[in-house]
Amino acid sequence: MTYIDKLSQDNPDLSGELLQLKTLSERKLWHELSIIVEQLFDNPLFLNNELIPFYTNFLKQFENKIDPIKFALFAITISKQYPNMEERDLFLEQCLVTLKQNLEGRMLVRFEISRNKLMTNGFEFVKELIETTQNIINEKGTSFFKTIVLSSFYNVCCLYYKNESVNSSLEFYQSGMLFLTFTDLEKMTKEEKTQLAFELGIAALSDPKIFSFGELVKHEILIHLKDTEHEWLYQLLIAYHSGDMERYQQVIDKYSSTIEKNSIFTDKSKLLKDKLITSCLIELIFKRPSNDRNVKFDEISKALNISIEEVEFVSMKAMSLGLLKGKIDQVNKILRVTWVITRVLTNEQIKIMKNRLGLWTEKVNEKILLLENETPDLFK
Repeated sequence: MTYIDKLSQDNPDLSGELLQLKTLSERKLWHELSIIVEQLFDNPLFLNNELIPFYTNFLKQFENKIDPIKFALFAITISKQYPNMEERDLFLEQCLVTLKQNLEGRMLVRFEISRNKLMTNGFEFVKELIETTQNIINEKGTSFFKTIVLSSFYNVCCLYYKNESVNSSLEFYQSGMLFLTFTDLEKMTKEEKTQLAFELGIAALSDPKIFSFGELVKHEILIHLKDTEHEWLYQLLIAYHSGDMERYQQVIDKYSSTIEKNSIFTDKSKLLKDKLITSCLIELIFKRPSNDRNVKFDEISKALNISIEEVEFVSMKAMSLGLLKGKIDQVNKILRVTWVITRVLTNEQIKIMKNRLGLWTEKVNEKILLLENETPDLFK
């Protein structure tokens, strides 16, 4: 009796799929075989059995015949049944030999080894792998790689940068947004989506270099904060992105008891205030037509709820951050803006742009009619 026969006998609910494996292996139909293995690995009944004997007694015989990406994913699943990290990594290192001719398969396995290393404080190993992998991606371009490989890589980056020993909110945020670019949210649990949305939101607020919230606000991941204990963060991010001081205050008043429990509001209160004021300034400028961006200090003071004396400093800081360009007229107390950073627009902001375009169209039509009336001979 073969291993598969015995396994089929011990697991009658899976006998159909297991016997298919035997037939497909005999016929050397490796693609079809890998599909059945994939189905089995997704079946809780099969996962409750020992996957290590399945690999040793069956899969190992033709591991180099299977699609390398699928084999790498099988290897990662199997490795999780080893009792400790050392044995897991040893098994995965052995699988790298099988995948020596396939870059993406090796990358997937190394990413899993990196996740294991992070659990045992192997930060230098992971840092080096991230740097090496990023160089490869930069050289070949993201279009060269399958999305599952890129998703796995940016997942490792997220885990590394959010670790307390590294704690880099900017790199975590950037990696998180890239992870979302290459990841099917349907494959994430509700809890995973909520947690990631929360962590990205906190990173966006707490990092001193992040002043643009549009990419996160417009992404569907953020919706998973609604109707949860973290809804305050969802509403707060909307207020920051829209540069709406009044809305911000409404959120603070409504969720004050919850917000006060989060250390970010005690540890980085000044930063959060500065970011809100800067966001309000950008929104104030953005709402104005491009030919009418000379804003008086007193108007800025009133909109941002700051003193006249603070306007110049806030404007200079926004310029230094590359959020707007222009000049400060200290004599006349006017901020003369020539450029404002491109924004990811909310539906409300799109309406503003639509109205502005409508006004521009009307002015153009008026000029055309004036020209036709003043110079009728030109249009005969």
